[in-house]
Amino acid sequence: NVFVAWLQETLKVGSLSTFSLFASRLNAQSGLWSDAALVEADETATVSSGAGIAMAPDGTALALWTQAKRIMFNRFK
Repeated sequence: NVFVAWLQETLKVGSLSTFSLFASRLNAQSGLWSDAALVEADETATVSSGAGIAMAPDGTALALWTQAKRIMFNRFK
């Protein structure tokens, strides 16, 4: 299986933009991608930079990002 995470513009007001973190999983057997899932922890704040993925031995994926100068994470399968 393959996991991806990305930042996506979710709101634009004038010259200001709000970005959220999404993730998806490719099922190796079916070849199909899951629907994009919103994985940020605080939907009221803008993700400020970078999206990353870390894998646990049990197959759980951890999406990592920074938000308001804090490192945040959320897990998904």
